[in-house]
Amino acid sequence: MYLLFDQNISFRILPKISHAFPKANYIKNLGLENATDFKIWNFSKSNHYTIFTLDLSLIHISEPTRQEA
Repeated sequence: MYLLFDQNISFRILPKISHAFPKANYIKNLGLENATDFKIWNFSKSNHYTIFTLDLSLIHISEPTRQEA
């Protein structure tokens, strides 16, 4: 399973779960730290990642009728 952690999630979690989820990664490690939420959403969708975030704005992007402004 591909897990993608937002920069709002502590970096300390990755080493603790890497044995169970070796494909887990951080937005920053993938060069997406300055990307818009829409670009992060599209990247995760295209690359089969599940996003873990505390940013509620990503929930609105997941709505089927949402488009980038």
